[in-house]
Amino acid sequence: MGVYFVYGWRPTPAPPQDTPIVLIHGTIHTGTGTVLEDGSLAFRKGRILFVKPTSQITPADTAGFRVIDLQGMHVYPGLIALNTEVGLREIDLVRATHDYQDVGVNQPALRAWIAFNTDSRIIPTLRLNGILLVETRVRGRGFAGQSGVLHLDGWNWQDALVRGPAGVHLYFPTRYRARGWWGAPRPPAEDTAYLRQIRELRQFLQNAYQYLYGKPSSQAVTTTPFPNLRYEAMRPVFEGKITVFVHAFYPREILEALRILVDEWRLPRVALVTGPYVWFVAEEVRRRNVSVVYVRPHRLPPRDDLPLDFPFRIPALLDSMGIRVALAVPGSWEVRNLAFQAGTCIGYGLNPETALQMITRIPAELLGIDSLYGTLEPGKSATLIVAHGHIWNPPEAHLAYAFIDGRQIALTSHQVELYRRYLNRYQQLGLIPVHPKDSTDTHQ
Repeated sequence: MGVYFVYGWRPTPAPPQDTPIVLIHGTIHTGTGTVLEDGSLAFRKGRILFVKPTSQITPADTAGFRVIDLQGMHVYPGLIALNTEVGLREIDLVRATHDYQDVGVNQPALRAWIAFNTDSRIIPTLRLNGILLVETRVRGRGFAGQSGVLHLDGWNWQDALVRGPAGVHLYFPTRYRARGWWGAPRPPAEDTAYLRQIRELRQFLQNAYQYLYGKPSSQAVTTTPFPNLRYEAMRPVFEGKITVFVHAFYPREILEALRILVDEWRLPRVALVTGPYVWFVAEEVRRRNVSVVYVRPHRLPPRDDLPLDFPFRIPALLDSMGIRVALAVPGSWEVRNLAFQAGTCIGYGLNPETALQMITRIPAELLGIDSLYGTLEPGKSATLIVAHGHIWNPPEAHLAYAFIDGRQIALTSHQVELYRRYLNRYQQLGLIPVHPKDSTDTHQ
């Protein structure tokens, strides 16, 4: 087994939970804003039975249970990563491992989750940092495709799928095109194709709506011998069953997207996937009751005249206005830093329990899986992590346990196995002393 780990094989998926478990004497962060300083949590067959103070535990509560004394360790809901390419992109410089972009325009019928690679080397590194659920999406132009939610302990995408579709991603036309590169940026230039692309977007929405709802009842869509899959994929969008994640960065693009999707089409569920510029139009976002997925808090300010800490303060500022905010780190391997980037926002005014909701409860609501995931409450899935300290702080964020639907998953990775291998070598040579924790520490 160890040899497979060293060469990049992922840990074997855990079997279904067969023994009920109760965690006692832990600091339980429920994801609802409530923290139990000395709490207990029990779950059976993948579902949470109770969450209550340890002082209220009776012998009947633990009879037949595997009891784990956490001794003050911290319990959190499993983190949910929005807007990722996990399972679709493996090695940045090897194009053959990229399966996250389509060359077409307005292809909402594309289903990202069926290409999800459960054997990715990246997945174990995410689990080590507490990420147990991911939203996988594709890139493109216009409506790029449908995203799916998958847990990170499946044999294949069918095993891992939690919900699909969970959303559709719209890459709004860009009015300004970036020039130069990050080391020598140049002022952006206006894209001459912007107005044409806006017309195409409006036309696609009109065509899809007419196709779905503009026919007499005697000519229902189901009688069409060759249905238009692109238009059919828009049905849950118009009916409010899934969220439209709108990628728009500059203020004028954000306002145009709000006018088209919210004011004109009145789509029921819209969320902006955006960056620091959203602050300049925050009142318009709040007035329309649109959620914000704030991506990559670790970044430089978008303008030279803005303070260096401007990107770090945006989540707290938006939250103070009553805007529902989720945090996201797009990409694949970068996603492992989600909790740490949230921790930076905590250092700049964001309440820690609010930050937790931005990477657990609110993503679950946006993805339509909040009936089971996102918080630690009776009846919900036992998808949770146990850390030695606060997950925001890298020195304390070592995980002791992780459970997906009640199944205890292995906390190891290719890098951890290499660490153990060479630690053992130098211990054999007598160059490093042997400590008891060296055989059990899973997060170095």
